[in-house]
Amino acid sequence: MTMARMIMIGTFSEKGVRGLMTNDLDREAIVKKTCEAVGVKFVSFDILQGPFDFMAVAEGNAEQGVAMKGAVSLSGDFEQIHLCTSISLDAVRSNVKKIMGTYTPPSGS
Repeated sequence: MTMARMIMIGTFSEKGVRGLMTNDLDREAIVKKTCEAVGVKFVSFDILQGPFDFMAVAEGNAEQGVAMKGAVSLSGDFEQIHLCTSISLDAVRSNVKKIMGTYTPPSGS
């Protein structure tokens, strides 16, 4: 299975913010350990200013990304978590060309 770049971006809940502000745990080390637990390659972790509170980047497959999102969501420390996967525009274009060569739209039958 192909490894994809996964971007997890989100916001902390009030509970999560309280924990973040009152303890000195190394969040990056914790994210890295979480990635390693499912065989995902850790790339980066950042606390953000703006509409989102954090961004984690890793490389793995869809099942691993969904599992990480699900597991950390269960903590109640997050208000929202979005999982985005980068794609190859060239591969998409190639597939569109293949489809367009064989696809018959409903109006064309």
